[in-house]
Amino acid sequence: MALETVAVIYGILSGFGLLMSAPLSQYLFEYLQNNFGEEREFLYYAGLTNAKEFKQFFEQTLKYVILPFSLGATIPVLLFKYREYSSKNKGQRSFEKACVNHDQPLTELIPLLREALYYGGSSMRMAIYGHHLLHKYVPYLNLSRPSRKRFWGNINIMRNKIVDFFYSLAVHKNS
Repeated sequence: MALETVAVIYGILSGFGLLMSAPLSQYLFEYLQNNFGEEREFLYYAGLTNAKEFKQFFEQTLKYVILPFSLGATIPVLLFKYREYSSKNKGQRSFEKACVNHDQPLTELIPLLREALYYGGSSMRMAIYGHHLLHKYVPYLNLSRPSRKRFWGNINIMRNKIVDFFYSLAVHKNS
């Protein structure tokens, strides 16, 4: 929730900055001119000697850097959260159908539970494990995850074959 809030606020502030660029750039230019010596030198070297040039620089920075970044960050975050929300709701509906109709045959109940797991994720997994009537169907859902030991075991077998091959080459070459 915090990421979405920050993305939306940043998008609103950058849009507001673009709409209010004239007074903001004037205020910022006067502030930099009056309060800081090093920043005045930066403005001079950047060719921003008057308020009009600084306003143009400020507007271009907002248009070409900050606004596209904020929109590019805000829109995907909101789309991702919308899809996640709709997926969780679909999983919740499937789980509720399975809870209400827990007396139906396994051929109808297991697909509902699998759909709830697919769309609902780990929260639905815990709900099924904790449900007083549905926990007995967990073995039928094939919830076991693939073992990492099998993967590393295959890697070790290949490593041993490669070592044996090069060892046999070295022994054969020396004899």
